[in-house]
Amino acid sequence: MATFSFTPLASSDFEQLARWLNAPHVRATYQKEPISLEEVTQEYTKKIDENSSVRCHIAWLDGAAVGFLQCYRVVDFPDYGQEIGKDSGITVDFFIGEAACLGKGYGKHMLQCYLQNVAFPTFKAEDTCWICHAEDNKAAIRCSQAVGFSVYGHVVEDGKPSVLLGLKKDDLT
Repeated sequence: MATFSFTPLASSDFEQLARWLNAPHVRATYQKEPISLEEVTQEYTKKIDENSSVRCHIAWLDGAAVGFLQCYRVVDFPDYGQEIGKDSGITVDFFIGEAACLGKGYGKHMLQCYLQNVAFPTFKAEDTCWICHAEDNKAAIRCSQAVGFSVYGHVVEDGKPSVLLGLKKDDLT
């Protein structure tokens, strides 16, 4: 099984993050519009501030940066909570940035390690994680289900028909 480690996103990661966000496989499901390094810097500088409600991380596998994840409490983003019909728990957004790492089962292990070692420990009082995937993002849905997430319903997230999946902390394998 792949073992991942995670480091907090730093400004020195912005160039790589911009490259990933503009990669065709990430643009297809996560970042629909092209994004410049300046836009990445503007958006993510706010998220790496110590007072930010969002925790952003780079995933590492065998010494190489391979993906991005972020987690946050639903209560800190009430508009999002209303969109998904939840008022508690945490949410995780993630992608594998390196195309060479796709289709190898790394997404499952990356998400599982992140939940166990970062997301739930960061927000100890929360016992549920919610993830939304666009209905047509079958690979991401399968990945989350392989970790133990169950479908809770269908929502419209950012104007896209999406599947809402949830996982109780105690059900994390």
